[in-house]
Amino acid sequence: SDNFERDSLGELYTLTKGDWKIVDGVLVGKELKSDNHAAVLTLNQKNRNSVLQFSFMLDGTNGLMLSLNHAKGHLFRVTVAPNSLTLRTDKDKKDPTSKPILLAQANGKIQKNQWHTLLVEINGAKVTAQLNNGLSVSGSHPSLDVDKPSYRFVMRGEALKLDDMKSWTVAE
Repeated sequence: SDNFERDSLGELYTLTKGDWKIVDGVLVGKELKSDNHAAVLTLNQKNRNSVLQFSFMLDGTNGLMLSLNHAKGHLFRVTVAPNSLTLRTDKDKKDPTSKPILLAQANGKIQKNQWHTLLVEINGAKVTAQLNNGLSVSGSHPSLDVDKPSYRFVMRGEALKLDDMKSWTVAE
């Protein structure tokens, strides 16, 4: 678990793109125009069957993505946008015929400048994501039942705030 009550990110995190800093006990991410890429922060925790829960605030961004990869690249993502919660596979960048697959989408308002909690459960080929406002998505795909090297937080814009992060392994 991590409540960000310190000054630096520490060894569990890798700053991949953007600017990520702890400010007053909250992790704040910001996209940098010079990166020509969304801001990405990696939580270096291997997982396969796991649960991740964290609080977030959309404060100068139109959403966030929790992205999980497999050893060879992108795998799937949970996307929180102002009006929806979405679960989809990612396309395989090495396969030009590959396309992302929408597994589930729930429509509803996610207020900006307000704290929300996202709970994501990964169990084999099934993923469920729930917001504390009642929005929930669940889907499965055989490709999801693999080892994952980390969790990645992705955002565009001025500020995404993260806090009260917890993760745990689910027994197989």
